[in-house]
Amino acid sequence: MTMKAVRFALILGLAAFAAPSFANMAPPPALNAEREIRAVDADMMAAVAAKDADKVASFYTDDAVILPPGYPPVTGAESIKKFWAGFLATPGLSLTWQLTTIKVSESGDLAVSHGPYVSEMGDATKTTEHGKSVVTWAMTDKGWRVYTDMFSGNGPSGEANAPPPTPEKSAE
Repeated sequence: MTMKAVRFALILGLAAFAAPSFANMAPPPALNAEREIRAVDADMMAAVAAKDADKVASFYTDDAVILPPGYPPVTGAESIKKFWAGFLATPGLSLTWQLTTIKVSESGDLAVSHGPYVSEMGDATKTTEHGKSVVTWAMTDKGWRVYTDMFSGNGPSGEANAPPPTPEKSAE
């Protein structure tokens, strides 16, 4: 047997031995949590698009709080359901958002996300608001749920505003 054949057999044997180990490796818990949160968030955005306040409220913990700008905190399941029912009844409402960053705690039962949102409202005259949000997620017996939801527009309240400027690269 040539040296080349011995090396090939050795590599092939090591690969066969290691393959089952790699196949059984689970993704890190934080990666699983991020995927799960993104899936729940997509379902929540679909419920908002469908204007289903009951479904939207189901994505919050029973003791959750929404911290809307210019208003007192909205706390608890029933208050959150009423908040969403009122908001989703806004004429011409469209709301979309992105989770640009998700950080999961080492314990794996809490996470925080943030990202931009765009809302449009009004029938005759559309008002567009660009803003940002921070959400605290908690792992519950129902899966990942929103525990704290805080958002604010990028401009003066009630006025249309532009998205934030894109940072320019500095000349180096």
